[in-house]
Amino acid sequence: MEPESKFVIHQINGGSLEKKIVPFNQIIEAEISIDDNIISKVSRGSQMTGAVVGGLAAGGSGALVGGLSSNKTEIKHFKKIDLKLKMEDFSTPIFRFDFLPSKNDFGLENVKGFKQDDQKVKEALSNVEVWQGIMEIAIRKASKVAQ
Repeated sequence: MEPESKFVIHQINGGSLEKKIVPFNQIIEAEISIDDNIISKVSRGSQMTGAVVGGLAAGGSGALVGGLSSNKTEIKHFKKIDLKLKMEDFSTPIFRFDFLPSKNDFGLENVKGFKQDDQKVKEALSNVEVWQGIMEIAIRKASKVAQ
């Protein structure tokens, strides 16, 4: 296996830092969710589906989220932005990475969510889009090697 055909995930589990090496060929799917609605998904043998997340970062959330269904939807507040990886691994089939904090600046649970023009939302959308792009490259690279 080439050195660049895997990545490492570090996570805290019970107070200790755990390291998991993930070969690209174990990634089945990467999907971006906003408030538990799938916005964009890429998987083995498919192209990226869903709307372009960059439109959200630029403030076009109504148009973007409207792309999810035939109904027009507008998001005025964001509570959760995450990237979920589905893995070909019985011990850890799902990894979820949270990009938007669930707590406000005072450390309290943010029940209402962050306004779409909040800098935290813009950064989270930008970062989650970059990381999904990285996962898409990993999936494509693994698919080429398998052929």
